[in-house]
Amino acid sequence: MGADVEIRNAIRKGISVEQWRLFLRAILDVLHPYDAIHVLAEARLTRPLEGIDERLFIHTESRTSNMRIQAALKEPWTYNWIKTALRPGEVLYDIGANVGSYSLVALDRGIGVVAFEPHYENFRELCRNVQLNNLSAKAMLLPLALSDLWGATRNPILTASPGETMSLGVRTGGPVVILTGPLDEARPSFQLPDPNHIKIDVDGWEVRVLAGARQTFASEKLRTCLIEIDRRAPGPDEERGRAVVNFLAERGFEIYSIVSRMAKGVTYLLGIRGNTTETKTSLEQSGTYLEKCDFCVPKGH
Repeated sequence: MGADVEIRNAIRKGISVEQWRLFLRAILDVLHPYDAIHVLAEARLTRPLEGIDERLFIHTESRTSNMRIQAALKEPWTYNWIKTALRPGEVLYDIGANVGSYSLVALDRGIGVVAFEPHYENFRELCRNVQLNNLSAKAMLLPLALSDLWGATRNPILTASPGETMSLGVRTGGPVVILTGPLDEARPSFQLPDPNHIKIDVDGWEVRVLAGARQTFASEKLRTCLIEIDRRAPGPDEERGRAVVNFLAERGFEIYSIVSRMAKGVTYLLGIRGNTTETKTSLEQSGTYLEKCDFCVPKGH
């Protein structure tokens, strides 16, 4: 990464947000409006992802995208899973990729990534972040919300900042149309490589994603999956945690729950198929603790 990026990051960390705004305004006020527009258009602020071994950067022009630099600190088990369970040359489906913090880690480790992100601002930043780190060779990025059927839902939020989450719902009103489709049909339609690992973070839409991915999850090529179930997120399906557990169990996965005090209000389910002992041991040696899950999600969640 260039020295100019490091200088900008150092400057930003050294002064408060308000001082930063005053400093920028003082500079822009002395410029001709035409020059100020060009300065703003070319301005870039990037920061390194924290808590990882890799040297990766993301664009952080908004408050919410700035928070994504701490993705691995917030969910160290997800980072450890990518490091220990995924192998170079394999393929990860990152469903609900946001601005791409975890996709970047996988790509940097030689893993192919198919990332799905329907939030229009997040998708833009996802593309920019992959390009920023020169990792486009193994990336396929799709602005599609996976679901059980082809169709659309409406998002009532017209203005949004990159890095924000988005809970889908069965809506008929709202200015933004979100296109949806089943993974089993999207794979041949878009000529996607078969996944070896799947990460799902869709804030309440988990059951719909899985309903459209029955064939994908039945494939023996799929070795592991990590699914976040946010019990705080509104969702169209009751008892979605129990439904996810049943879905994975029916397809031969051994299911574990991530044990962490940091996972408040959220259940992280890890499905392993094949050599479960090796995967489980590697994760536990990296500091991720697992609990065997039969019905580890409380009823009603």
